[in-house]
Amino acid sequence: MLSLSDKGATAALAARLDALRPTICIEVAEQLLEAFPELHDMLRLRTPSPAARLSAVSVERLCQLVRAMLLFGEPSLADKEFRWAWGVLPRSGVRAEQQVAMVHWFFDALRRDNLTLAETQVASEVERYLIELIPRTATGVKPR
Repeated sequence: MLSLSDKGATAALAARLDALRPTICIEVAEQLLEAFPELHDMLRLRTPSPAARLSAVSVERLCQLVRAMLLFGEPSLADKEFRWAWGVLPRSGVRAEQQVAMVHWFFDALRRDNLTLAETQVASEVERYLIELIPRTATGVKPR
């Protein structure tokens, strides 16, 4: 189970995420569109750009979820969010593989911002938790 007990590191990481959100979200959206071209067809609105749209509907939502997990110290927020999402996302053709890639690239982008050791540890724990949660939730297995 994920423990977010280092309140100093979690608060600092949440603040950093808030500051980096626009840059990270567009970067990750562009990576997703390049790796998964089928996402272009899933985005109903083509304006603003597909990357801006994907950032707004998916990556920014992930960023807000991670920030909430950090600020409230509640990993269960992710469990609830992904259980809800997997009731909706497959109808649009979204696959667990795409979600895992988004989480991985999101944390890669975050780590490039010279995190402290404590922030890096928290980020790695949250990333691992989410990457393990997605396939369990997508296949209907109740998260731990």
